[in-house]
Amino acid sequence: NSLIDYFVLNSYMVNKDWLNWNTSWWRGLDPSGDALKWRYALWDCDGVLGHYVNYTGIPDITANADPCDAEELEVGEGHAQTIAKLVTESPIVRQRYIARYADLLNTHLSCANVTAIFDSIIAQMTPEMPRQIARWGGSMQQWQDNVQAARDFLLERCSQTINTGMVECYDVTGPFETTFQVEPADSGTIRMNSEWLTSYPFTAQVFGNFETLLTAEAQPGYQFSHWVVDGAEITPDDLSADIVLEVSQATSVTAHFTEITNAEQALYYWHFNTLETPDDVTAIPADYSLIPEAAPLMTYTGSGPRDIDANNSGSILNIHFDELSGRCARVRNPAEGRSLVFDLPTTGYKDIKFAYAVQRTNEGQLANQIAYSIDGVNFIDTGLAQTSFDVGIDFTLVSVDFTSMPAVSGNPNFKIRITFAGNTTSDSGNNRFDNITLKGVAEPLSAPTQNEVSYQVFPNPFKNLLQVNASENIMSVSVFDLVGKRVFSESGLATRAATLDLSRLNTGVYLLKIKTTNSNFTRKIVKQQ
Repeated sequence: NSLIDYFVLNSYMVNKDWLNWNTSWWRGLDPSGDALKWRYALWDCDGVLGHYVNYTGIPDITANADPCDAEELEVGEGHAQTIAKLVTESPIVRQRYIARYADLLNTHLSCANVTAIFDSIIAQMTPEMPRQIARWGGSMQQWQDNVQAARDFLLERCSQTINTGMVECYDVTGPFETTFQVEPADSGTIRMNSEWLTSYPFTAQVFGNFETLLTAEAQPGYQFSHWVVDGAEITPDDLSADIVLEVSQATSVTAHFTEITNAEQALYYWHFNTLETPDDVTAIPADYSLIPEAAPLMTYTGSGPRDIDANNSGSILNIHFDELSGRCARVRNPAEGRSLVFDLPTTGYKDIKFAYAVQRTNEGQLANQIAYSIDGVNFIDTGLAQTSFDVGIDFTLVSVDFTSMPAVSGNPNFKIRITFAGNTTSDSGNNRFDNITLKGVAEPLSAPTQNEVSYQVFPNPFKNLLQVNASENIMSVSVFDLVGKRVFSESGLATRAATLDLSRLNTGVYLLKIKTTNSNFTRKIVKQQ
């Protein structure tokens, strides 16, 4: 993946000072980390977009350069020869390389995206240029001319590459305008080769004489049904929602999903894979929430020399939504007199079940004791089949069933408490929690009132773009980090559908506040890499 992305990006930018120089690799040294393999690093990319000297000796330095020129370079100690050999001789690598190039051209390297990023960088640099010029010389006009030349190069490059370059290099045809849609709205997502499409309908330029791999994934509460390609229904086998698309003309592709009725769904999910703890924390919002108005929260009550921090020894037990067994939450000793309290509103849901994976270190707490609250204040263990669970040095799954307790269903004040027993007074040792879920079955809903305001936020988790829809005009939106700092805002929208570009946010958990004409909503959102 690193080799492919490295060549795609440098050939796209027509880099003329690389491989012979400015080439480096990096890897992580943390044995428990996920970056142990060597990979390429971007380094000193000033010879791009028509600027600088052609030290590499590329055959075409214009915006019309073929993307495969990079594979035919004779410099670089075998880098170009390696990718050329793989693309030429391995059908699997050829498909991945061309598909990745096409995916990026339709998403991150599209004309709209790259020019927006380019313009945002220039906007930040412009106020600083007078001081730069005063110190190092030149003029604003000279700098602006160079900026315009680079932008013109970029615009020509992003359109030329997808229109003719890929066809000339890789014996593909087209490209053909292909529209992707999901039905019903917000019921699922589509992955095109390596990229999950972020909004629908999504229009892409897809190459013919080439296999484009499509995957459908249902949102919670839905299941995949079938594909429709240009009006023809395609139903994959029972175990897969994947198809291979080969186009020869403009094409329409729709992934259809059906709602799951009376099925158990994950209401809240903590996987901790985005948990960052430069300092210990005492409260962690859920990584996923099905109930829009809810604010599920995990809190380590009391105080001590240590609280909760992230650890890289996650578990595969109780994993949901194709998450990785990445990080877990390490609840530190001394735990005497402290507890984990989970705020878990069950509004609109019944047949509630709670589950999590847990392990201990050698000196960690020996047992978890479960209690619950139906009024949000007083905790009891009445009706539970088991209230105490031994914690071993390997991850085990703890499951607690509340389905026989009507007072737990549809309860906005429902909470669960975990207290600790054994080895709770030492300053060392901990319990490690991962993949915490609360599940339930939707209760029958009464008909909404005529004036009720509804809204949608998707996809969540997201990567760069977030879509916000409402049944009345959205007036403003704001995004806050978990310490209350506003990191994004837009006002004066006056629209029922807003697309937010949150690409500048770091990965992590945020609160999205939506103000409509007559209502206010708050929703937890998760930014992924």
